[in-house]
Amino acid sequence: MAHHSSPAEPTAVPHHYDTPTTNEETQQANRTFFDDQAHDHGHAIPEWAKDLSQAAGEAILKAYNFNKDETSVLEFACGSGYVSQVLAPHAQSITGVDISQGQVDLYNKRAADLGYTPDQMKAICATWEDLDTKLGGAKFDLVVCAQSYHHFTDINLVTRILVSFLKPSTGKLIVLDGVKSEAGWKFPVPKVASFSHAVIAHRGGFSQEEIEKVFKEAGLEDVEFNVPIKREWEEFKIGIFLVKGRAK
Repeated sequence: MAHHSSPAEPTAVPHHYDTPTTNEETQQANRTFFDDQAHDHGHAIPEWAKDLSQAAGEAILKAYNFNKDETSVLEFACGSGYVSQVLAPHAQSITGVDISQGQVDLYNKRAADLGYTPDQMKAICATWEDLDTKLGGAKFDLVVCAQSYHHFTDINLVTRILVSFLKPSTGKLIVLDGVKSEAGWKFPVPKVASFSHAVIAHRGGFSQEEIEKVFKEAGLEDVEFNVPIKREWEEFKIGIFLVKGRAK
């Protein structure tokens, strides 16, 4: 899960910027920003981010029938591992992937501190372009991506790539992110030099119709959508959807 945090006080503002970005610009902006945030994630992650991570993990546990002796999980854009930590006790193995080496280092340190071996819980630094090579062609029972789709310029491409890591017929993809609403999507945005409009590729969240279409066009079946998480703290208002689909 991608968190927005910094030593500076974040300001809740509408999550929208009008300047379009390319995949390369977005990836580099996110790599720089989340590397910069890695230290802060280790020491001062805000309570709202912890709450959303916990809630996301719990929503995934309800949406998928885990078997701690069999279930293999891939978490894409895993950040420093808060969602993975909720899932890990219920899975045989969990592999996190993130574009930020700083976040990956934090993830692996936390996994070790919790007593997990690398076979049980580990993260690697990769982008969607080199992920298949770094994973050695592995397939997973479950692929998850929590609160990170708004960082991806081309969610159709990313979804197809994530689907390629599912076990045929049984593998499932679960994505959580902000629900689009007429009121707009407000989210704490940090006042730090490394944060730019390019960090956020999609402004205002996603509609049910939009995200279901992406899943179906990626070849997923039994697509289901719900909104399990709703939060309102001062100016911070958000609904988090969960959408899941099964590989053919």
